[in-house]
Amino acid sequence: MNKALLVFSFMVCLLLISACTAIPTPVISSTPTSLAAAISPLAMVPGTPTPSPLPSTTPTSLPTETPAPTPEIQVIAVPTLANVPILMVFASSGMRRLEQPVAVLRDGVTMAVEQVVVYPDRTELVYTIRDIPQTVLFDPMTDDVSLSCGGPESYANLKLPDGTILYAENYLLDGKAYILGSPAAWKFAIHLYNASIPEDVSELIFVLECVELIRLDRGFQNWEIPFRIVPAG
Repeated sequence: MNKALLVFSFMVCLLLISACTAIPTPVISSTPTSLAAAISPLAMVPGTPTPSPLPSTTPTSLPTETPAPTPEIQVIAVPTLANVPILMVFASSGMRRLEQPVAVLRDGVTMAVEQVVVYPDRTELVYTIRDIPQTVLFDPMTDDVSLSCGGPESYANLKLPDGTILYAENYLLDGKAYILGSPAAWKFAIHLYNASIPEDVSELIFVLECVELIRLDRGFQNWEIPFRIVPAG
């Protein structure tokens, strides 16, 4: 009986050895796998959350703003307005004059530099403004005085290329016409500038902050008209 038990024990040992040798040895691959390949088997297991794709980091373009429209402003050549005085010219060495009358048209209103005479020690200028609608005129009888343009703000100044401003000293002559009942009004003014303009400067800008005839709340402010001066022939 002891011999039979010994044989049985020996058979059990052989079975255990066979079972152990039948387990496959895991193979470790040296080839890297992608993150998606490593995750995909997990997605097949019930209850395993599926990873969400990472958000894109591609920048998106910002919307561009459309610039606001600017009022219609045109620089034009104009004929001299009738009934405007002609500057008296005194022959002088180095005297210069306006190359040609030039104007700016804004919303139907025309402002023009009509005459310019440059002497070595002073400058005289005539400008006009025409086609002013009656609806924008200042009425001293009914409008509040705060809506009027007057004083130095209503004087035209000259700007040199380097930014220097030549201020008008006073009016030599001022004329205006409301022409009641007509669709438009007009005005002329003559300014004196007691300052010399350098000989190498031939391009200037006429600058006017506001128009005496027009209410401040009706627009038509901050006028600029470029013009040229040439030797008097």
